[in-house]
Amino acid sequence: MKYRAYFKIKFTALSPLSIGDSVSVQTDRDAVLDSRGMPVIPATAVAGVIRSRLSPEERDRYFGFIAGMAGGKGGSEREQKGSELAFYDAELAAGPDGAPVSVRDNVALDKYKTAVKGAKFDFQIVEPGAVFVGCAAAETAAAARKLEELLASGILYFGSKTTRGYGKVKAEYRLKEFALEDDGKSVNKECMEEWLDFDMFDWEEEGPWLPEASALPEGKTFITLSLRQNGSGLSIRQYYIDEGDAPKKDSGDKGADYGPVSLLDGTPVIPGTSWAGMFRRRVGEFLKDDASLKEAFGYVGGKEDPGKTVKSKISFGESRLLDCSEKQLTRNAIDRFTNGTKQGALYTEDTVYGGHTELEIAIEESVGTAVREALCAAIMDVHYGYAAVGGLTAVGRGLFRIEGISVNRKPLDSVDFAGLKQEVCNA
Repeated sequence: MKYRAYFKIKFTALSPLSIGDSVSVQTDRDAVLDSRGMPVIPATAVAGVIRSRLSPEERDRYFGFIAGMAGGKGGSEREQKGSELAFYDAELAAGPDGAPVSVRDNVALDKYKTAVKGAKFDFQIVEPGAVFVGCAAAETAAAARKLEELLASGILYFGSKTTRGYGKVKAEYRLKEFALEDDGKSVNKECMEEWLDFDMFDWEEEGPWLPEASALPEGKTFITLSLRQNGSGLSIRQYYIDEGDAPKKDSGDKGADYGPVSLLDGTPVIPGTSWAGMFRRRVGEFLKDDASLKEAFGYVGGKEDPGKTVKSKISFGESRLLDCSEKQLTRNAIDRFTNGTKQGALYTEDTVYGGHTELEIAIEESVGTAVREALCAAIMDVHYGYAAVGGLTAVGRGLFRIEGISVNRKPLDSVDFAGLKQEVCNA
């Protein structure tokens, strides 16, 4: 035992976090909770995300392996190597009032925006802003350096739907190292005593958290759109079935049947799933090539190809609508033949107008030029009102105009779609 290193890692949820439990009671997929009923990031999730960023050779070196059976005297032996890295659960340290867990409703839609039969489901999320703190240990200096390297970007993705606005986490760390032997020859008694008194679960280290700024992950092109609502509101629905379902705003106390999908603090959001659905449909209209579309946006195999899944190579973030004006509307369905109201069709909705937001789109380098060009054209259609997000788009809902564009954090001089196409296609 020549060396030990300990990491205190702080995870801050930048987007909703969906890490499902194996047993779900409240929803179709409940969040993982600890014995206190608080959300937790399991050590297995942390180890899995870190391990996924390594090459096969590095995985064997730093995480160990069991290679298979090898003949030996007196029987058989299994060739194996233990892990040089150990991870521990990251527990909730701060967040919204109480346990920051809420429920998201989802339903699959066809190309006509009609719900697919049997495709309704809900799941629990951990709200953005939740802070978790966990620990990791390395038993070699090489393993410690590799973990530092993997944490250097400052951004990790946990759980499901990470290409659809979920699971984005800012990772920061502090490091404590112990060189227990001098030049590999004799024990460093002073360091050994300090190590024996050290408790990695009760450790307050001064100094800044590292890295001090998040870097862009390599191998991707990032487009950031600054958007402002430009129409008659937004219709991405969250139904108020039970008392207390409405977000913490006055409008939730006025008897509305539904309102916009919102965080617990009442901030309306446009989920990445909604953006992805709109862009997938629009890009598909430009491409006329189903194979390229499926390869870029991902898919789940059907009857012809059961069990096959392809992960999307284009990611869409979740957008928070800020500085919105709220409005409550009461409407009734009208019979087209009698012009009379339909019985039982009266409903009240909360909606929002005039807000501004940002959308981040990440494109993997393997995405071809044709898809990139079609995506840029779809972005231009958003600006000119030919593509809208959410429901009721036939009556003016979900329209936005673009006020600014950045590519890989470099702002374009103006809303320049020719420049956007050049930057994205040449990236």
